[in-house]
Amino acid sequence: MKQILNKKGFVLLLTLLIMASLAAITGALIFSLTTDFRQIGVRSKDAKALWLSEAGIEKATWYLKTPPARGGQGENWTTAGLAENLGDGNYLVKVDPWDFALSTNGSTASASSASFNSQPANAIDNNNQTYWESSTKPTVANPQTLTVQFSYPLVINKIKFRPIADSGGGGGGGGGDGCLPPGPVVRCLLDGLACMSPPPGQFCPGIDAVICPTSTFRHCCWRRRDDCAGGAPPVPAGGSGRMNYEWQVSSDGTNFTTIFTGANVSLVSPEITDEFGAQSGVKYLRLKVTDSGRASPSHVGISTLTVVGNKITSTGTADSLTRKVEQTVVVDDNTQTAYDEIDWNEI
Repeated sequence: MKQILNKKGFVLLLTLLIMASLAAITGALIFSLTTDFRQIGVRSKDAKALWLSEAGIEKATWYLKTPPARGGQGENWTTAGLAENLGDGNYLVKVDPWDFALSTNGSTASASSASFNSQPANAIDNNNQTYWESSTKPTVANPQTLTVQFSYPLVINKIKFRPIADSGGGGGGGGGDGCLPPGPVVRCLLDGLACMSPPPGQFCPGIDAVICPTSTFRHCCWRRRDDCAGGAPPVPAGGSGRMNYEWQVSSDGTNFTTIFTGANVSLVSPEITDEFGAQSGVKYLRLKVTDSGRASPSHVGISTLTVVGNKITSTGTADSLTRKVEQTVVVDDNTQTAYDEIDWNEI
């Protein structure tokens, strides 16, 4: 009888151990499934937020490439915030102009020649008060070039640039001593102060500077940038000269193809805009000048060079989760086309 009781106690103990083990396993499984379900929910919301942010990119791109007459905003559109609710969440889009040639965006510049303190990098620093100037007069036989290397291959279709122009008389013209007329067009800094002009009607003599009525100011009769004693002159607003140039592109920096020719282009406007069919795989952009449109100095000068694009930043939100992405694009609202660059980025 005692043996039977002992056996029954052993079976009871074994049963309890098995039940405890099964309970532990079941509890662990339930916890794991609950955690997985929660993670699935989080991943689902995260995916929705990313989808919403990409939807914002697509909507902004449509607005950019579609002209207002067709319900869009056009390629020059910018916005500090465009919001839309899509039911499962919303997105907020910001659109800014983008310059692919800007040095702070990773581009570098080189040139066939450069005057003292007027280096190629000055053309891509987004500063109208600095500029690149060649040390040689551009001609058909000896063109002067400015080359921009991008940080990655691009699609491009529009370029803006600001050439330095004389205030009167184009290429081949100009005054006898090569100086610009007095007035607000050309002024240098002396000891950090803006200089004054000579008396009205008095033109520059055959020297680089004359003393103004007060000794603390000086007017520079500018031939080259380094003639200015204390800094660079402001960029002239435009001139009556005419410029001849080409835009060329390359994928390797050795073999260049001409994509646009500017023949006898007036420098009256301070900024020139050139548009052309979209070019893909562009790693190098070259400005080739054969006539600067300037009388004296006859060297070519470029204060800013902009490769035009747009930067779209979109934030998608699903419940409390957000995803933010950036995309640069090149658009053409005439053909209603858009080209995504390869720099999609999540921030």
